[in-house]
Amino acid sequence: MEGRQEVAPPAASSAMTGRVSLCEWLWVAGLIGMVLLINLATGTRFPAVWLDEVQHTDPAVNLLLGKGFTSTAWYLQSSQEFWAGSVPLHHGLLFLWMKLFGFNLLAVRSLNYLEVAAAVFLLWWTLRRMSIVTTPSGRLLFVLLALMGYGVSI
Repeated sequence: MEGRQEVAPPAASSAMTGRVSLCEWLWVAGLIGMVLLINLATGTRFPAVWLDEVQHTDPAVNLLLGKGFTSTAWYLQSSQEFWAGSVPLHHGLLFLWMKLFGFNLLAVRSLNYLEVAAAVFLLWWTLRRMSIVTTPSGRLLFVLLALMGYGVSI
């Protein structure tokens, strides 16, 4: 048929095809990497050590020093009892982390920085895979907002 042009079907969005543009990947990796590096560079200077940090580090430090999985900083249990203040996954990982990197402020905080980076990445991946946020700019805004919380640097 002369004069008729065929119209190409609309291109599927990246959320529909399950693919992520290279640009979005680079932005996500760049934002997470930048915040991770800034936190590692300033981790010994800011913020001041909080009571929560002490309470959640103490069981892993005591285990590292051979005093058992106990805490002298947890007010609801004596220092002689097996520590049961919260879910022990972070504390067990922290014990292993300190065996590798030693016991100092940056070593303790760096595990948290990596956990936050991994959590933000997984949340971004979930937003994309489940089409909760359909635009790349919306997902990048989420990543940026999640990384800019004050609690990230603790």
